[in-house]
Amino acid sequence: MGKSILIVDDESDIRFLLRRFFISKNFQVREADTLKKGVLLFRDIHPDVVILDINLPDGNGIQHTHQFK
Repeated sequence: MGKSILIVDDESDIRFLLRRFFISKNFQVREADTLKKGVLLFRDIHPDVVILDINLPDGNGIQHTHQFK
């Protein structure tokens, strides 16, 4: 079973490209398009890696990195 990654980005094209790349590298990929959904998924799946966009519709990713610890 590969490592898991959570992609939090509101742009579907970015998520699509990242998902395809990381799946090809044997990562299990989960995605969220808002900060709120990302935090909920993070708490649920405890991914090994998080890719977090800065400008999300419901907040600034940098200001909320503490929620992903």
